Amino acid sequence: MAGCPIIRLAKHKTASSLIGAMGHHARTIPTRNADPARLCENQTIWGTEDPAEVVRRVMARTDPLAKRKDAVRAVELFLGASDDFWEAGGDWQLLARAHLAMLRREFGDDNIIGCGLHLDERRPHLWAIVTPVTPDGRLSAAHWFDGPKKIAALLDRAQGNFARLGMERARRGVKATHIDMQTLQQAAAGNARAQRRVQRELARREKAALEASQVAEAKAAKAIAEAEQARAAATKVVMQLAVMETRFKGIQARAQKLDAVEAVQARQATELNAFARRLARVQGAIVEALRMLPAAVADKIEAVWGPLRKAEAELPAEVPATARSSGSLTSPWT
Repeated sequence: MAGCPIIRLAKHKTASSLIGAMGHHARTIPTRNADPARLCENQTIWGTEDPAEVVRRVMARTDPLAKRKDAVRAVELFLGASDDFWEAGGDWQLLARAHLAMLRREFGDDNIIGCGLHLDERRPHLWAIVTPVTPDGRLSAAHWFDGPKKIAALLDRAQGNFARLGMERARRGVKATHIDMQTLQQAAAGNARAQRRVQRELARREKAALEASQVAEAKAAKAIAEAEQARAAATKVVMQLAVMETRFKGIQARAQKLDAVEAVQARQATELNAFARRLARVQGAIVEALRMLPAAVADKIEAVWGPLRKAEAELPAEVPATARSSGSLTSPWT
């Protein structure tokens, strides 16, 4: 969406001026820039549009508070949107809700005497009649509209209602003017004063459009520069990610090698543990055999030498003594 909200105002001090304004809004007087075939599309969305009833309510609310005869009794508001809002396909229903929400927040429900929607003109817009009664009970249009600063502050507060529609606040310091249909018709009829006023307004709008295009170009150039910076940053990040990915793959390969080495070492450790257990069993058997070996050998030797000694004792007497004492039959244990 695009565009900015438009808020124009007119102050009314008398019932007659208010009757004239309401005659236009209620279409009880001829309105040259309205399409009679679309009159039925207009809507009253708050209060009343009956001119006499509007005047009665305004006077009833302000008479007890008016301290001067020239006090502002009512403020007439035109609430619309710039052309670029409509050119971008703006929704008049959303715009109407935003303007009405702004009215209720800014002036309070009691101050809104009447509010309606005109759909029979070139651009849809709202009108509103509000009484300028302050929260502390004073009749004071200056509370809202005394000088450019207060009007600018009102627009600042209203912007929150329109930002959700993608609308921007009107540029500060630009004095906008409005040429009514009567002035345009007088200029077309050859009225020199009206023609000069129209020319001044056209020149102002042309200058404003040029300035707006320059601002838009500057914003576009800034956006392009920021996009280039973002692209460069993204490229740098991508390169860093590629380096990190390469490093990660190297670390992963080394980890896989270490895993393989650890697997071999674990297998070798298992084999060594099994061999150690077998060796321990053999060693135990050898120790046991060595422990049992002397008794077994002695028994075997005794089994051999026992009969020999017995045979020696039984030798005949005539056997030479030298043979007996030769020591050849001596037990190895003696």
